[in-house]
Amino acid sequence: MEINQRAQQLATEMRGAKPTGDILKGKFDLMWETWMTEFNTETSEDSVSIKQHIESLIWDKFSADAAFLECQVDDSEPNTSMMQIDEYTPIKDDIHSSLKRIYGPEIASNIVQMSDDEFQIFQDLIRLEGSIGIIDIADCHIQIKRSLFGFGKDKEDRDTCKKQTVYSTNTLLQKIDMFLDREIALNFNVKYAEHIFETIQRHIESQNKILLSKFHFALTPNYGIMVTTHIIRYAMIWFTNLNVNYRRRHITQSAQNTALGNRQKSGNVVSGSYRKTKPNKKLVKLEGSINTSDILANHISMIKSYEKKNWNTFTDIRNDAVAVTDKMLKKIDTRLTEYNAQDVRFDISFATEILLLISQEIDKHNKHLENTYKFNLLPPYRVMVVTHVQPFITDFLVYLNDKYNKKHSPKGQMEEYKGTVWTLFQNVVDSKTENVIASNFFRKAICKAVTDHLDGLLPIIVQEHIMMSFAHEKYSLMKTIMIDLAEKEDFYHFAVFINDPSEYTRLWMNQYIINEIFDQGDENCTTYGRLAQSQIKKILKQLSKCFSEASRICRNSEMNDISSWIQSFIEHSRELNTIPFSNEDFVHVQNRHVDDLDNYTEIIIVDLEDIENDIVQPYRNTDQYTVQWKENPISGIMEKLWGCTAKCMFCAEPCRHTGKTHMEEDIPHQCIQHRPQGIGGFHWEDTKYLVTEFCNFWVQTQQRYRWGETEKKEYRYYREYKKHFPDWDIVPSSDTSKYWMWVMSKYPNELKERYSVEEPNLPATWKLITKQEAIDSLSFV
Repeated sequence: MEINQRAQQLATEMRGAKPTGDILKGKFDLMWETWMTEFNTETSEDSVSIKQHIESLIWDKFSADAAFLECQVDDSEPNTSMMQIDEYTPIKDDIHSSLKRIYGPEIASNIVQMSDDEFQIFQDLIRLEGSIGIIDIADCHIQIKRSLFGFGKDKEDRDTCKKQTVYSTNTLLQKIDMFLDREIALNFNVKYAEHIFETIQRHIESQNKILLSKFHFALTPNYGIMVTTHIIRYAMIWFTNLNVNYRRRHITQSAQNTALGNRQKSGNVVSGSYRKTKPNKKLVKLEGSINTSDILANHISMIKSYEKKNWNTFTDIRNDAVAVTDKMLKKIDTRLTEYNAQDVRFDISFATEILLLISQEIDKHNKHLENTYKFNLLPPYRVMVVTHVQPFITDFLVYLNDKYNKKHSPKGQMEEYKGTVWTLFQNVVDSKTENVIASNFFRKAICKAVTDHLDGLLPIIVQEHIMMSFAHEKYSLMKTIMIDLAEKEDFYHFAVFINDPSEYTRLWMNQYIINEIFDQGDENCTTYGRLAQSQIKKILKQLSKCFSEASRICRNSEMNDISSWIQSFIEHSRELNTIPFSNEDFVHVQNRHVDDLDNYTEIIIVDLEDIENDIVQPYRNTDQYTVQWKENPISGIMEKLWGCTAKCMFCAEPCRHTGKTHMEEDIPHQCIQHRPQGIGGFHWEDTKYLVTEFCNFWVQTQQRYRWGETEKKEYRYYREYKKHFPDWDIVPSSDTSKYWMWVMSKYPNELKERYSVEEPNLPATWKLITKQEAIDSLSFV
């Protein structure tokens, strides 16, 4: 490789000069930067082609929606409606109060106070990453302790320090971006800002230790104020956007709970036309980004079987439509968050999944098997949602692809290779033997190969670790979630779990993985780091045998060249099924002139502990913000641990089976336990009281129920449920669920409001069940 030759040539020229470490590093960095400037860094995928891919997908697969996409209006002005002053001011005041305790009142005020131009700059900023450059680093932000090049603190010193400062700053900005993207789901809380302050301070403290030891300069308090100002001004606007979205959701929920007597007189839904949509340029997330003004009359139609006197006003219907839309958008946000934690490039299947999700959610709503809404969502509504979502997911997938290319592009690969070239450079300058140089090349190659192999293994290992914590049983997972729901004592979470248990479990599991895999615990090491280290030890133990075996084979066959040793090593590692090495992995080793293979092998074996530390350290430092899965384990966990997503048609209890294909094996849907039917919205036709009886009781009686996907519903007998639901098996019994009896007695009014019916006529004994009794009962199912 040409860069190796350049490094070796420069190092040969410097032999005998006895340069200091700083001069040596400065010379190498100058050579490296010159080489990287000449290096071709073009990538094959860009934002234009991704946009075209998604548009083509809509035309090919969703042509009914595509015809309306031209209705979009490109508005370059920022969405000022998101910048509500009544949301922004208290956020700024709370952050100002916290800053005063750190910097004092004057500096705190300077940080949060922005001019109109500054406000506009931060409002238009998409992400923090890359937003601070070398021009933003002033002389007062760094303090050089000792000259880098030995000739005094000149401009060359400062420029080098500033470049390193920009690199260090960008690491901090990435971490803040990840915190905002992944951790904050509700409205603003000052603890979020305080977490950001702590992150900034810890980053500066840790970086100063590194910068002082390696580059002999430190970041000053003025730097801390500069970077805090930059981050906090961006965060204040970000939190304002978050609060506006949250308030919209809260208003929607309040509107749903408004008493009927306070509503306007009901009326017909008038016809309307498709409204041109202005895509939001500054969406933090999709949830909450569609409000009542986006719902038009031609988006919905009333179900004719309901008498006109029972219709809500158009305003109330639009509020309901927004609530339905928000659930859909939240699911999309969840999928995008999972993609963001993966080290993957753009794939059209990502966009396909999102668009199919929209269609499926609308179809499910219009069947009204799992809701009591009195309206259907029409094709123009789907067009509106697709039109709204398309630019958001396009920007996200462009960002995802750029992130992947930054790491895996030729330039990104060369940045990873820099350490290998630096080692070669040092070794040649120090006149190290070929044995040492070759062993160092081999060490770097081993580290890279083991890391690449482990990156592919870890999602599987983490998946198995999580599944083991639930004994590979779906009910064990359900039980844990139900206990968590009981402890939360928040009906909203119950409602989401009842409505869509699979999606709630997916959200819950994402948080569980963060807590279980990335919590450091008492040992100051995450489970992720421990799992990685355990695998690394096993791999290196096997490789150590391969090193010795390769030397033995070469010694006995009198093959004294490094190429033969490498070939023997590769063959033996394949026999042990360790790592599928190839000759290309060691291309930089095979052209070295090793004169003593036993000495070469001994150097490698002696260095095994250092090799292990080199490999394991990045995994020990990985957290929920920086993890990049080859494949996010959440999909495999849900596939194998939750599996079947069917729910009981009468009480909404999930199917017990973990296999999605159990129906193909002639195994019907079954539930471990059933619930009072009112939990799923079943109510008596005459009184509107929620039903307290259980499905397994009704199927052995002469009781009838009304059912139908269309406007006309028919009467059916429970005992004949198999005629209509042949895929289900409900065992007749008198069994009950003390847990769900407790839920029904604890939240009768909430259930009434949710299903727009009357409270259940609860048996007196149900009201005596305590939360602990409800939880304990789950162990005896």
